[in-house]
Amino acid sequence: MPGRILGSLIGATFGLVYVIVNSGSLPSTATWVARGLGAADFLALVALAVRATRRTEPATPRSERRRARAPLSPHPWRQGERGR
Repeated sequence: MPGRILGSLIGATFGLVYVIVNSGSLPSTATWVARGLGAADFLALVALAVRATRRTEPATPRSERRRARAPLSPHPWRQGERGR
């Protein structure tokens, strides 16, 4: 799971906990409305995160990433060498 999506899920979880904990001081009806909206928002964010993970392209193999970064490596002239 990409870090950006995982971060979104962590933020959504803490946001839901924040709403649940802090809605206790509201009047009874407003408490349940706030908690319901918080839960609905959390479920919508989870659904969007699941949808985003299905749309992401597979990660590139490590060797391809290394080749793409080679010009910024300390030894750019060793791009073709392996095993060192």
